[in-house]
Amino acid sequence: MIIKNLFRIISSYKLHLIQIILFEILYLVKGYKGIRIDFMSNDIPCPYYFLFKMKKNLKKINFYTFLDLGCGSGRVIDFFNKNYSNKNFVGVEYFSTQYEYCKKIFKK
Repeated sequence: MIIKNLFRIISSYKLHLIQIILFEILYLVKGYKGIRIDFMSNDIPCPYYFLFKMKKNLKKINFYTFLDLGCGSGRVIDFFNKNYSNKNFVGVEYFSTQYEYCKKIFKK
């Protein structure tokens, strides 16, 4: 199942795979949270490459609250919180294991 999910991810991101890998390494070195990946349960967080691209578009919008439905390990919330410190970020997670993990990393 791990191999199957890995191939699914690679085939989905084929055009952006090099950028995704470079951004993952860059943000790992920067110390960003939410790098938990679980290939067995299909819990694959949004790649930092796409978050970086989203950040460019969010700069054009005046928003007060950012809601992340299915926040998983909190990667998206952590990323945008570091870039927009004056905004409210809310994550909603259904699965208790992901919720507990996210609660633990943001407690610090």
